[in-house]
Amino acid sequence: MPTIRRRQRSAVPEDGSTAPPNPSRSTRATRSASRQQQTPPEEPREPQSPARRTEVVVEKEDSEDDEEDAATKSPGRHVAIVQSPKPTNSGAPGTALPLTLPVPPVLHFPLVAVGSLCIMSMGYSVVREYTGSAAEYVSVTRPLATWGEVALLASWRIFELALGWYGNFDSYDLAALAALSHGPTLYLLHAFYGISLSTTISSLFVEILSTFVPFRLLRSVSDPHSVHPSESLAAPNKAVISDHLIQLLTTGLAAGIYGVTILAAFSTYLPTCLVLYFKNIPSIEAAHVLSVAPLVPVMVLFGLASRVYIFTPSAAQGVTEADAKADKFDPVQANLKETLRWNLWGWHTSTKVGIKRTAVAALMSGVHTTLQLVYGIKGIEATGAAAYAAVWVVAAVVTGFGLGAVGSEG
Repeated sequence: MPTIRRRQRSAVPEDGSTAPPNPSRSTRATRSASRQQQTPPEEPREPQSPARRTEVVVEKEDSEDDEEDAATKSPGRHVAIVQSPKPTNSGAPGTALPLTLPVPPVLHFPLVAVGSLCIMSMGYSVVREYTGSAAEYVSVTRPLATWGEVALLASWRIFELALGWYGNFDSYDLAALAALSHGPTLYLLHAFYGISLSTTISSLFVEILSTFVPFRLLRSVSDPHSVHPSESLAAPNKAVISDHLIQLLTTGLAAGIYGVTILAAFSTYLPTCLVLYFKNIPSIEAAHVLSVAPLVPVMVLFGLASRVYIFTPSAAQGVTEADAKADKFDPVQANLKETLRWNLWGWHTSTKVGIKRTAVAALMSGVHTTLQLVYGIKGIEATGAAAYAAVWVVAAVVTGFGLGAVGSEG
């Protein structure tokens, strides 16, 4: 039987010559080696802060597909998108700013009341000591006769502060409100009773300071009254309330209304009222000078205070959800109660804020002026005090409606 032999191939030919290398294997090896030489070693990453890691993870979850595509197209490149944190606003009243004191909330208003009374007492002591106003006030002011009068004036002072605190007013609101409520009495003392200008300005400064400082220490400034309203993120209509031309025009509008109202009172009933009900008044010559020039400082003061207290907060309200709801009011589907409510109080939020603040300004001007004239100055009857205070009440109301017509949304 023939034997079948199987021939095994060897890598080396029988003739002893060397076989040529496989070109495909050689090419792949060369490319692999060149790729390893070209790829730089990965640098060690710096440890990230916890906040940065969190932001990267969130971004990676949101755009996972995009990063996979980027990694596929360009291996070796790492894509990391970090979102910047959203800016926050801490200008709303009641939030803690560096200037506010860390005091328990239950003690805020008691400290405001005590601090205001202390600052006012010390301020008037300094004014009398360095301006010599004690002699001026002795011949004009009326000492309180009973403890009931003391309690009445002290209670009114506490009410003023409580209205400002629980009405969510800030320090600038209280300073403007102090000018609107104390200004009429001080103007009367200067124009008709001969109190010097330095004493009048010093007294007004003490009244403003006694309300501004306690509120500034215990309550932060609201967004409309922040130092740079254009940078306040929470206040709508930033361009309006921070525009210098608008500030100037609204101040001039309020000042003009006060000037016209005072001149109208001087040319009608006020001189007769001063003669009949102000027994110890030295002269009423100022009431017969129908010129705007002597009233310019008074007009500027009340115009500026009205703009700060009424126009700026109302114009900064913008359009709210309540405004959108009021705009969708359907009188056909509404009942009688809803219809009456909408007709009486269906205004936009900015208009409501202006009405409320105008009412507060009129109340403070009228009541404070009447109390100060009756219980603080000699020889003034209650009828005359109320008639004089009515001038400033009318001016505050007309100014409020004028500024509201300029700054309201509807």
